[in-house]
Amino acid sequence: MTPAREDWLLLWSPERRAGWRHGQARVEDSGKAIFEEETTFLAPDGRTEGTVRLVEESGPGFAPLSFLLVEDLPGGSFTRIGRVAGGRLLVETFVGGEKTAQEFPLPDGFRLPLAARAAVLRDAGRDGASWKGPTFDTRACAPAAAALRVVRAERVPGEGGPVETVVLSREEGGRALEERVARDGRTLAADLGGAGLVGVGTTKARIDAFRAGTAGDADEDERKARMVFVSPEDGFRVRKPGVSWEFAAPPSREARERLVVRDLTGLVAVSVIVPIYQLVGQV
Repeated sequence: MTPAREDWLLLWSPERRAGWRHGQARVEDSGKAIFEEETTFLAPDGRTEGTVRLVEESGPGFAPLSFLLVEDLPGGSFTRIGRVAGGRLLVETFVGGEKTAQEFPLPDGFRLPLAARAAVLRDAGRDGASWKGPTFDTRACAPAAAALRVVRAERVPGEGGPVETVVLSREEGGRALEERVARDGRTLAADLGGAGLVGVGTTKARIDAFRAGTAGDADEDERKARMVFVSPEDGFRVRKPGVSWEFAAPPSREARERLVVRDLTGLVAVSVIVPIYQLVGQV
C-alpha cells in the first residue's frame, strides 16, 4: 500500500468550506520518490486567501534528499529550500528578497514528513506498521519528532459496497491526529488540527464545481467527516474522538435528542439532549 498517485481533499472548518488540497505521489522503480501537496485556503467570503505548496524528494528506502516549501498567506510569503549534503540538512529561506541560511545535523533514522507517512503506509498490511523518529518541521524551520502508526483496519460503508481502510495515527507536538486511508492509497478523511480543520476525500470534478460556484451544499461524506459539530440554534460545539466516528443530526428541530455521535460499527453512541424546559420554552 502506498499513497495514491493523486489525491483531492476538500477542507472544512467547523463552520464552512475552508479550501482544498491536491496531493501527488510518484515512486519510481529505482526507489526515488517525489511527494507533493498544494493547499489552497479560502477566506470567509469564499475568495482565495492563500496557498501553501510542499514538495519532498527522497531516495531508496525513503531516505531524505530535499524539500521545497512555498507559502503565500495573508500573514506573509516566503520560499524555503532544504537539501541533504554531507550528513546535514542545509536550509535556505527567502523572504522579501533576503536569504537566510541554516544547517541542521541529520540524526540517524531521519525522514521528511511525507516520506515517513509513505513508509508506514507501505507496511500497512502487517501488524505493528509504524515509524517513530526525527523529522523536520518545514514551516517552523526546526527539527521535530513524530510518531506514525496504523492503529487498526476497518471496513466502512461506501458507494458500491464496503471499503477496506486503515486508520493512521500521527503524533505531533503531543497531540494525536487520525486519518483514514483506503487500501488503494486514497485519503478518505484526515484530521488536520487547527480548531477542527478536516480534509475530506473528494474528486477533481467536485473541486472544479466548487471553484465555479456550482458544487452546492455539503454532501453526505463531507457531513460525516466533519470533526466538529456546531449548533448555532442550541449554542453548543462537539468535537468527535476521531475519524472512526460520525455525527447524526436530529430528525427535526423539535426533537429532544439534538445530536448523536456514533462509531462506525454502530455499537457505541453518545447523545446530546436538550432539557425538556428548553423545548417547552420553544413552543
